Amino acid sequence: MLEYDEFYMVNVYVPNAKPKLARIKERLEFNKAFKEYLEKLKSKKMVLVVGDFNVAHNEIDLSNPKDKKPDTHGFSKPERNAFTELIDTGFVDTWR
Repeated sequence: MLEYDEFYMVNVYVPNAKPKLARIKERLEFNKAFKEYLEKLKSKKMVLVVGDFNVAHNEIDLSNPKDKKPDTHGFSKPERNAFTELIDTGFVDTWR
């Protein structure tokens, strides 16, 4: 995390859930803790988050969405929901 006068900049690499969602529990725990961390920072000043979230939030983020199974890591419902929750706290996905 870098702190500037007007904002914080956080660079993140979100751990992936691994094939067959072998690490989904750890992934969701990380997401929850990271969201709480960002909310604390955001209560002080603006936050810019960059990095690799290891999630394809919507089908438009995939080249072949119909080929993805519901338990595909990086595209599972729990991972996508966690990203939605982060967006819902006021963050903006600038990729979109």
